[in-house]
Amino acid sequence: MLSIAEFRGKITYFEHLLKQKRISFLEQLPFVQNWSIEKIKHFNSAVSEVQLEEKQLLYTIGSQSNCFYIVKSGRIAVEAVLEIDFTNKHPNSDTSWEINTKKRQY
Repeated sequence: MLSIAEFRGKITYFEHLLKQKRISFLEQLPFVQNWSIEKIKHFNSAVSEVQLEEKQLLYTIGSQSNCFYIVKSGRIAVEAVLEIDFTNKHPNSDTSWEINTKKRQY
């Protein structure tokens, strides 16, 4: 049986291994290739991992965004809904126009 001090030591060691693993992953990213190890470590301190289930939404239109995501494994589908107004003008007479506006979502 582990003492509390031994247990805390194991947890600290495990956290250190996870941190090193994440730093190794971050070092492989193209946009950090020219960063110093100190900058990568600082960046790592702000990184948190998210695991998603299949079909789970990561972000929806209108949600506040204060971060960005790096896909470590798996695939992400990026979908957007565009609403476009179509306006047609047709002359009714010499002085007036009929204006038709339709909205379509894609």
